[in-house]
Amino acid sequence: MALPHARIAGLPQSRVVLGVSRAGVRLPRGTHPVRLFVLLLSPEEHPEQHLRALAGIAQVIADPGATAELLERHAPAHSLDWLRVPD
Repeated sequence: MALPHARIAGLPQSRVVLGVSRAGVRLPRGTHPVRLFVLLLSPEEHPEQHLRALAGIAQVIADPGATAELLERHAPAHSLDWLRVPD
């Protein structure tokens, strides 16, 4: 699992991008291939919103069964419905 995140000035609202790789992607400093990527971008002006979203994502991915279910999904739209992040 990789969770890159950033706060960006002028961004109108938070955005979450989900990436799933069945084979996994080797990252330069990683020890294992990463199969699940969640990119979070939030308005710089709302740090509390960014922290709430990070906490929500962390809570979902802390459950191994839930992440396994996400890795097995085929339709990206269904995956994003599954990963509900608070505003």
